[in-house]
Amino acid sequence: DCTIEIEDFKIGRLNRLDNKIENLAGKALNAAIGITRLGAEAFATGFMFEKGGKQFSRFLQNEGIENQFVWNKGGVRVNYKIIDGKSMMTEINDKGDKVSPQKQAELIELVREKSAQSDIVIISGSLPRGVDDEYYYSLATAAGKAKVVVDGEKTRLAAALKAGVYMAKPNIAELEDFPGEKYKTYEEMVDGCRKII
Repeated sequence: DCTIEIEDFKIGRLNRLDNKIENLAGKALNAAIGITRLGAEAFATGFMFEKGGKQFSRFLQNEGIENQFVWNKGGVRVNYKIIDGKSMMTEINDKGDKVSPQKQAELIELVREKSAQSDIVIISGSLPRGVDDEYYYSLATAAGKAKVVVDGEKTRLAAALKAGVYMAKPNIAELEDFPGEKYKTYEEMVDGCRKII
């Protein structure tokens, strides 16, 4: 990810950045790092790309996280976050490169193999081009008897829920996407969570 700070950000005009921070990130990778820092073991896998991918693998190794990725041609997706002086954030997400059906099948087999040795499997984040949202269902079923925790947007989350997951972590926007309702109270949010499971 690349976070750009611009005090007086103006759309359609020349802007000069005040600060730029680049970091290696991703929902699942952040979870693996957090788990490891809390003293448990984590293993990271997923689709990775030739351009920029080795940095991720080395970074995870330095964090003490074993990893094995399904490698693809192309480059790692970069997401941009622009923060202005009013603390408003504008996000621009790169679409990334395409992943073939063969590589998708390869990851399913890797998840099946590694899940057999795992208590919990976390499935999260976006999917590259060429990968349908229903792939979350395939990943969740490949996890076998391991408990599956899922964090994804509406259609990916819905696909995983069909597989019967242990836990889902929608944010408020994702939760409101399901019934198309707005929640005002904690009780309404809890009720909304019950509806999707």
